[in-house]
Amino acid sequence: MKYLKNKTVIGIGCILIGILVCFILSPIYNRSLEAKTKVVRIEKYIEKGKIISDEDIKVVEVGSYNLPEQIIKSKDEVIGKYAVTEMYSGEYIVTKKLSSTPLSQDEYLEELDGVNGAISVTLQSFATGLSGKLLSGDIVSIITTDTSAGTTIIPPELKYVKVLATTTSEANDVDENTRNKKDTEEETIATTVTLLVNEKQARTLANLEVMQKIHIELVYRGIEEESNKFLVQQQNILEKIEKEVTEVTEGKEENSKKETQTEQEQQPEQEGEADE
Repeated sequence: MKYLKNKTVIGIGCILIGILVCFILSPIYNRSLEAKTKVVRIEKYIEKGKIISDEDIKVVEVGSYNLPEQIIKSKDEVIGKYAVTEMYSGEYIVTKKLSSTPLSQDEYLEELDGVNGAISVTLQSFATGLSGKLLSGDIVSIITTDTSAGTTIIPPELKYVKVLATTTSEANDVDENTRNKKDTEEETIATTVTLLVNEKQARTLANLEVMQKIHIELVYRGIEEESNKFLVQQQNILEKIEKEVTEVTEGKEENSKKETQTEQEQQPEQEGEADE
C-alpha cells in the first residue's frame, strides 16, 4: 500500500512539473526568443581607422535573445567614431570596436610598458625578410651568420621575438591588405622589421645589425593566446641567461677576494724573509 502511495505521489509530481513546463516556462522562453530589438548593422566594408558615417550603417530589427551586452542600438553612438578594427557588411557593432579619437598610425608603439621596447632592424635582402611575407604579430627567430668565423646560430635571447611591424622605405607599415594590392606591389615590400624586445635583446640586435648577417625565420602565426606562449618561453630563457651571468659574476668576485686574501697573507711572510 505504501509503495502504491509513493508511486501516486511521484506521478502527481511529474504531472505538475509537466504542466509547469508546458504552460508557464515554455511560453516565457518562447516570448524571450520572439522579443525584438533594434541594433546598428554595418552596410559596407569599413577600414580600420576610418570615420564611420551615416551611409556606412543601418538600424535593423533583430531578435534580442542572446545578443552581446555591448551591442550598439543607436546611430548616434556610432556616427563620427573611428573604427578600431576592420568591419564587414552585415556585422553588428559593439562598443569595443569604436574609438572617439583617431587611431595612431603607430598604435603598437603606444603599448610599450618601459620593460619592453621596440627596435627596427634592416632586412638586408628580400630573402632575409621571408620574401616580404612577414606580418605584425608574427613570432620569429633571428638567425645570425658570422661570415668571418663561418658560423650560423640563433642567439638564445632571440629565439622567439614578436614582430610589431614591417615598414617600407617610404616609412609606411605593411599589413595583409596593402600587401595584397597588386597595383602597389612594389610599394609594399618591407625594408625594415620592428620587433618587441627588452634591453638585452635590443643590444644584441644592434650589434648584429652592424657586425653580422641576419635572417628571420617565421616560427608561428595565429591567435594571440598561442603567440604569448612562445613569448613566455623566451622570457624563461632570458631569466635563465641572467641567472647564469649572475652566478659567473659572483664566482669571479669570490675568486678575486680569495686571491687578494692570499696575497695579503703571503706579504708578511715575504717581508719577514727580507728582514732576515
